[in-house]
Amino acid sequence: MGARGTILHYDGVSWRLKYTAEAFRAGWAEDATHSFIVADGLVIRTDPTGWKAMEVDSDGSLLGIWGASSTDLFAVGYRYATSANSSGTGVILRFDGISWKSMVSGTTQALRAVWGSGRSDVYAVGDLGTVRHYDGGSWTNAATLGPQNLYGVWGSSATDVFAVGAGGHIRHFDGTTWSTMASGTTLDLFAVWGSGPAEVFAIGYRGIILRYDGVSWTPVPSGTTFILSGLWGSGPSDIYAVGYSASSSAILRFDGQAWNIVRTLPNNEFYNAWGFSSDASVMVSGGNATVAIGVR
Repeated sequence: MGARGTILHYDGVSWRLKYTAEAFRAGWAEDATHSFIVADGLVIRTDPTGWKAMEVDSDGSLLGIWGASSTDLFAVGYRYATSANSSGTGVILRFDGISWKSMVSGTTQALRAVWGSGRSDVYAVGDLGTVRHYDGGSWTNAATLGPQNLYGVWGSSATDVFAVGAGGHIRHFDGTTWSTMASGTTLDLFAVWGSGPAEVFAIGYRGIILRYDGVSWTPVPSGTTFILSGLWGSGPSDIYAVGYSASSSAILRFDGQAWNIVRTLPNNEFYNAWGFSSDASVMVSGGNATVAIGVR
């Protein structure tokens, strides 16, 4: 996904343009007929007949999405300050299989990413180190890890959660305490994903990719200086990162040994990547309402 609402699809041979609208920020998929993409006050979903817009109970910008299933999803973002709401509000929406409804976020900070180990253990992270937690009943303050903004969150379990953000900051939750991890960089990190507790990647500014082996984070070559902002994989030897520069976008793949650029697209920006393991599909989206889908 990328800027100006771009969505691409990969069929095992080539990447094809699937949809164009406004910028698509993030996506989540259960299978080929249950994919969801968020944008500014908008959710797009797939069904057997194609892509369709869904009504949402929010006029804010949606920046992140995660689901326990295709009938239980969370989307997060930010509603900008207005004359009636001078401070702005962190936005959290929940989909129950029928409709999207607003939840009380309890924060005025922008929420930029969401992940959960299950429907009653969900984390949303955002500006000034905000970490909100949902326990199945309500959202509460899990931690304030600022002043750095947090841009990405992922975990291998409820007791192994990573959050990444500005200035190379990486925070880890062990089920009891959030602690700071040494990243070895001051570059902003925008996404984190892993195939397990000892195989985790974080990506960010100037093409930086960090790899965690269960003990420490180390840099690995990316072959690009693009801003890398989206990360997803089906396993330790099939991981995708997407990013952009001032004039083009790129899709990178990790095969278990090295990262390689597999596709570039001019005049666009890819923001995120997601997919599902059941049929080997990968999706990326971004500006110009672009969505691309690929088969591994």
